Amino acid sequence: MRHRVRGRRLRRTPSHRLALRRNLAANIFTHGRIVTTMPRAKEVRSFVEKLITLSKKAVAKKETDKAAYVHYYRMILSKLQNRELVQKLVGEGKWREGGGIAQRYLTRNGGYTRIMRLSGSRLGVLTGGKVGKIPELEYKMGGVNRKLRLVGYRLGDNADRVIFELVEGPGDEAKKEETAEAPKVEAKKPGQKKPRASKTETKVEVTEGKEKKTEKPATAGKKAGERAGVKARKAQAKPAAQAEQGTEEEREDK
Repeated sequence: MRHRVRGRRLRRTPSHRLALRRNLAANIFTHGRIVTTMPRAKEVRSFVEKLITLSKKAVAKKETDKAAYVHYYRMILSKLQNRELVQKLVGEGKWREGGGIAQRYLTRNGGYTRIMRLSGSRLGVLTGGKVGKIPELEYKMGGVNRKLRLVGYRLGDNADRVIFELVEGPGDEAKKEETAEAPKVEAKKPGQKKPRASKTETKVEVTEGKEKKTEKPATAGKKAGERAGVKARKAQAKPAAQAEQGTEEEREDK
């Protein structure tokens, strides 16, 4: 019996398995999502989550205990062998302002990664699909648009492909809610004018050393002008009406 034998061999030597695990962890921390096989994803999942747990402990000791912070930092560096990715985990370097990966999971106890199956049939299509019609999955990786043909078990290949990705933290969900609740700015239609606020004109009267302020609405002048225009139109309409009445009287006399 295989007692005290942990892990998968993956048909590789110990040194090759260690390098494969580091490379997959580096890719998941760099891009946030990779496409690999199920045995590889299961093998590297515990390694990735332990690194995130160590980085969370380092972030917690960053301000209070500098020696403990350096200790956790060196532990992550010895396992990952990539200084830039360690800085991204703990929020150092160019990630100091925005926060590192560990900052996203401070209130989450485990379960930092997710595995989604892309399994299918031996004919190379998804279960329930038709031969020759293979759907494609579009996704982004490193800012580049990519496509993946959803082919499951192929002939002569017993390894099914999966999507291995980091789960979004509470900080990312809060940002999404803020953007969703942000007030929408209505687009201004062509020719549409904004409603003007009512303004008042103030006049100051000086009487025996005392000042008196009187407020008059600014629209009073406009109303007076409109009334004068209406009166002028009525005055112009009267002669025309009198002329029409005169012509009608002449016709009756005839």
